[in-house]
Amino acid sequence: MIHPQFLSKWDKSQLPVLNRIIDAIVKHINRWTFGSGYKHDIEVTDTGTADTDFTVNHNLGYTPSGWLLYYQNKPGSLYVVSWDSTSAVFRFSNDNAHIKFRLF
Repeated sequence: MIHPQFLSKWDKSQLPVLNRIIDAIVKHINRWTFGSGYKHDIEVTDTGTADTDFTVNHNLGYTPSGWLLYYQNKPGSLYVVSWDSTSAVFRFSNDNAHIKFRLF
């Protein structure tokens, strides 16, 4: 995990504590899943014409604060136009893309 050479200015006795913290963070991150049908995953099989609005219903019960695009079959960028607690309006910069993303 953390090599003692990086702790030259710190008390090396803290190394076990830091390693436990890092282990806990890694275990938490390793539980994240992508594309597994998680309720916040959105799949759009055809985004339509480039840079044109398309709406997705998410029913999160709150306004999302971001998204993570984890699959696209064409190069391009996904960007939000507007969103609320039940739906979101996006645009994709390429024509007819198949995309998957997670709202959070």
